[in-house]
Amino acid sequence: MKTKIMMGAALLVVATATTAQAQWSRTYEQFYLPGSFNWQFRHNYPAGDRLFNAFDYGHAILYERLWTRPGAPVSLLEEKEYNFITRELLVHPPNLPLEE
Repeated sequence: MKTKIMMGAALLVVATATTAQAQWSRTYEQFYLPGSFNWQFRHNYPAGDRLFNAFDYGHAILYERLWTRPGAPVSLLEEKEYNFITRELLVHPPNLPLEE
């Protein structure tokens, strides 16, 4: 009986330690390594970078609207947001990333 309790306790300790280690992150997943290569695309291709910012915003705002307002009228996405993205944002992309 005592052996079963000891084995159970040992198993619990190992399982807890393994789970805790799996949840611990040692570095931030999105980390920019220092170097002159950082932001070169933005510097060399500003028009392309601006379009990436516009695409990023367009996807993010659509996902946000679908997630936060699942029962919203279809016109919110298919008219209001679509018109802003296609008639304003992609025509005149921002210099800096937009707040999402």
